[in-house]
Amino acid sequence: MRLCARSVFLLINLALWSSATFAQTKEDLKLKKAQILKEIAYANKLLSSTGKEKGASLNRLNSLNRKIDAQKALIKTMTQELNQISAAIKANNRKIKNLEDEIAEAKQEYARMLQFAQKNNNKYEQMMYLFASDNFNQALKRIKYLKQFSDHRIDQVKKITEKKVLLEETKKEQEKTLAEKQELRDSELEAQELLRKDKLEQDKLIAQLSEKEKELKSDLKEKEKAKKKLDNAIAAIIKKEIEAARKAANVKKGDRPGVFALTPEAIALSNNFASNKGALPWPVERGIVVSTFGNRPHPVLKGIVTTNNGVDIKTERGSEVRAVFKGTVSGTISIPGANKAVIVRHGEYLSVYTNLIDVFVQKGDVVELKQAIGLLGADNDDNAEIHLEIWKGSEKLDPEQWLAGNR
Repeated sequence: MRLCARSVFLLINLALWSSATFAQTKEDLKLKKAQILKEIAYANKLLSSTGKEKGASLNRLNSLNRKIDAQKALIKTMTQELNQISAAIKANNRKIKNLEDEIAEAKQEYARMLQFAQKNNNKYEQMMYLFASDNFNQALKRIKYLKQFSDHRIDQVKKITEKKVLLEETKKEQEKTLAEKQELRDSELEAQELLRKDKLEQDKLIAQLSEKEKELKSDLKEKEKAKKKLDNAIAAIIKKEIEAARKAANVKKGDRPGVFALTPEAIALSNNFASNKGALPWPVERGIVVSTFGNRPHPVLKGIVTTNNGVDIKTERGSEVRAVFKGTVSGTISIPGANKAVIVRHGEYLSVYTNLIDVFVQKGDVVELKQAIGLLGADNDDNAEIHLEIWKGSEKLDPEQWLAGNR
């Protein structure tokens, strides 16, 4: 097979395109891994501040469960990276083999050209070749042929040199990729060992807490009572807000109940809030989600399902709580056993912040993005936990779908 400039060009561009595509996905995975590692590091910080000497607690188990989930996500991401690197190694092996074959073939062709040139390099032979032409036009064609043959030899040497350079670069890249694979594999094994240890602690905590079943059920009952009072108070404030907005807009009672009647300004604010889905800042500067939205089995008590109207985010004691978006305070709540809460309206959307020990705002206040609205105290593990809810009218939404990536 003869080499041509077009085939060389296509080969180089295909290699560059494949490398760029791999690099882009590789960078995405590295970014994801960095976020997970950041979450694991913060979970470790919260767990270390708790201290094993304080004994088993549900709060510690929740933090550990989240860390284990993050460890699993980390290992999964590492596996994806390893699969990508393995694919890159295979592609490089194919590329090296193709280049070696093409260089060998090019060298053979060049050798044949040299043999021909040596036989016909005599000036007398070239002159006789030209004089043997049947006519002037044929002589011109033979002159042109001799020149092209000489140029082709030079071009062939250039192509062989270029392919040798590309081959050396590919081999160096392959060495680097193989080293990266080994390093990543070592990290994956380390992560698997840490996960194994965390699962052992998880089993131990569950066993210890299972011995306190009566105490856990009693605590859960008290928390459910306080939660019900808080939920009712939140629902009442939101219902009152909706009714006031509908009354101001002269909306009939049976017409789409539970939905805000919006002014042009409120519509603009709602649209702005909706356009930021997945990009809202967290209500605390740093934290990990320890309880997600919806129904889930109790981590210790068998047969018991708990419901979460939002998300619970574990953070450090004394952390300030921030508004996730600009809006107006619809009201504040204080419930014994559930601390204090703040509700902020953003057009037809509302954000609810509970478990505050201190509140910095009052009803009617206009708050800005990330403005501090309250303060978190400490739970029985010396950490703190913010409960966040997102509502659209009277509909509860999953806050995790609205918040930006892990902090």
